[in-house]
Amino acid sequence: MKPLPRPIARWADELAALSHDARDLLGPWLPILERVRGAISPPHSHTEGEPDGLSGLNRRGLYERLVATEWALLEAVPDEFVRRAGAGEHLFHQLARAEPAGAGRVVALFDAGPWQLGAPRLAHLAWLLVLARHARSRSVHLAWGVLQSPAEGLRESTDAGDIRALMAARTHEIVDAAMVAAWADRLGPAAKREERWLVTHARDERTASRLEAITLAVSEADDSSASGPLASALVLDATSRASLKEGAVLPLPPRRTCGRLLRDPLYEEPRRALVRTPHPDATIAAGAQVVFSATSPYVLARLASGAIVALTVSTDGERAIQRIATFVPAEGTSVVAAGWRKGRIYVLTTDGAKVMLHTGRGGRWFPSASLTEPTRLAGPVTSPTVLGRLFVDRNGAMLYFCDEGWRLMVANLLAHTISLVGAPVVAWNHLPSPGEVARVQRPPDGQLELRMFFLDERIRLREGRPERVRLMEGRHRVSRGFVVAPNNGTEPSMVGLGTGDGEWHICSPPWTTMTTVALAAETPVYGAAVVDGRPCLLVRSSAPERLDFVDGDRRVASVTFPDEVEHACLHANGHWIAAQVAGGLCIYDRRGRVRLHWGGPWR
Repeated sequence: MKPLPRPIARWADELAALSHDARDLLGPWLPILERVRGAISPPHSHTEGEPDGLSGLNRRGLYERLVATEWALLEAVPDEFVRRAGAGEHLFHQLARAEPAGAGRVVALFDAGPWQLGAPRLAHLAWLLVLARHARSRSVHLAWGVLQSPAEGLRESTDAGDIRALMAARTHEIVDAAMVAAWADRLGPAAKREERWLVTHARDERTASRLEAITLAVSEADDSSASGPLASALVLDATSRASLKEGAVLPLPPRRTCGRLLRDPLYEEPRRALVRTPHPDATIAAGAQVVFSATSPYVLARLASGAIVALTVSTDGERAIQRIATFVPAEGTSVVAAGWRKGRIYVLTTDGAKVMLHTGRGGRWFPSASLTEPTRLAGPVTSPTVLGRLFVDRNGAMLYFCDEGWRLMVANLLAHTISLVGAPVVAWNHLPSPGEVARVQRPPDGQLELRMFFLDERIRLREGRPERVRLMEGRHRVSRGFVVAPNNGTEPSMVGLGTGDGEWHICSPPWTTMTTVALAAETPVYGAAVVDGRPCLLVRSSAPERLDFVDGDRRVASVTFPDEVEHACLHANGHWIAAQVAGGLCIYDRRGRVRLHWGGPWR
């Protein structure tokens, strides 16, 4: 079994029996639930036994165990020290004493009624694992049962059979007074070292008092009142008998995944390749054929039929991918690049002698424009296996694209001309600020530089922005890379540069240092982004259906697709990932909460 990530590695024993999908879901929940349990359950203190360190802080104690900060207050503000002493506000260290093994018990009673059917049952399983580890760490007994089945009594283990019994205990019966009375008689008065939990849908003071238990209320977030991540999450509220309260929110995977885990969280479902259903009008062509538009959630893709389609990503309501424009190139022409700006699709084509610009909105196409080249473009400007990016400036007057030789070109729609911008680029991107393109080039002196290209020179002079920044000396072998546009600000958030043999260099403002990331030479890198404040690369993991965001030698986040990823690209905001899978298109968000499919097996 693959080792667990470091934050949940200590839960290996509890998660060992679960399937891979169940470990991926419940693993991140366990530290959250452990914090809830620790906050709502008062620490056990007992006066007998040998001293065994410190167990926490308290308002009562001997002044020989007064915390050091209180003594510092005596020297700094003596009057405040005296006031706190009179008001009983001083803090004292509490002694911990060795507890005999087995002295105590943890009991959990789960409500398996209609209010807890569905996703809340997954929280029941996670809570049982948390209590199991807590009991094991204290060397006490764990027992659990189902509120609707007092006759069956308590179970005292969490092996595979017990986990399946918990998930299969669902019923349409509602907990009534007779069931509570039966459990109260069976459990008897709570012992001094006994911790009882009542896991149900809502706080019931009468039931909790009768059973002498702490209540953990589990409910699904209401879609009508929740937004964002709460629209698919579980809400937990814990209340102790002393009215202490603590809560948490647990994100949920898609409903289909929840259903599979509810049926059997131990079953390791075999991975089956998706059945490809070839259709030229709904199948992405082979190669790198998907690109995002620069500033909006639109995707441009080349189909197996040769047509270029513009797809819009809708995450509200129905959450779907819709085709909004289709361009079919004329016979004898090939597509150079495609882009989207302000409700229009832009497509550049060439017949080998001239370059043509085609623009359209929905099903309406405007007259094509021919672009002349002052200096003839030597060599091919397009490749049938790669769909080039086309970025349009704010005014729709300038187009930026690269040819197959990574030469950056600018098409001036007012002058109907195309011109080259210096030497071939290693990486480039369109920045949100007006009329600006950032590119990494190697000037004649051999030093890699990040250059900002301003259409309006007054912008650079007014804001005092540099036109170029030196990144590396000439000895670095860099063959390709990515420039990440900022969400705010005027310069790129980061630049990722690869040497072609698996070594990548990550540079970020103020551009004085760089971080080296070592990957296998054959590992595909699909983009770069800033994730949780850390510059990361989007790479294919050892599993061909999973992509990882890596920061140095750490995996920051990962996204799993239905089948092997043929190619992927990353939106400029670093949030959306478009992947070519089984001839179709999968667009997922970075957290894996939104999963959209189009074409291929999903047409």
